[in-house]
Amino acid sequence: MNYKLPESKDDFASITVLQQLEFVQITALIPDLLIWMQDGNWPIYQSIKELLLPQQENLIEPLKEILNSNDSSWKYFLLNDFIPFLRTEVIQKLIEELSTLSNHPTFADQNEEVDLLAKKILESVNE
Repeated sequence: MNYKLPESKDDFASITVLQQLEFVQITALIPDLLIWMQDGNWPIYQSIKELLLPQQENLIEPLKEILNSNDSSWKYFLLNDFIPFLRTEVIQKLIEELSTLSNHPTFADQNEEVDLLAKKILESVNE
């Protein structure tokens, strides 16, 4: 099956084709698809989220990279509307990154309230 990654924030034609791919094919595209989750206001954000949620175990390392990055806005959207939807056992594999964001946020992370979101996720996992 021929497919292409989204080319714009409203490229629903690509999403329709990607939805037909097998699990393993989506797995190979995770890093490229996560790029389209940099802004929760983009029209395809929710569709990408739905493509990625079944891939939870395969998301751990790419999510760690993002949570360790300098892109506070991207972290905000993932912490606000994606990571809370992951299974607890998957979130627990992100504990170190979440703890760092919560306890030692950068100035940019504080401005985006990344530290508060990380703390909220940590509290929900520890309940």
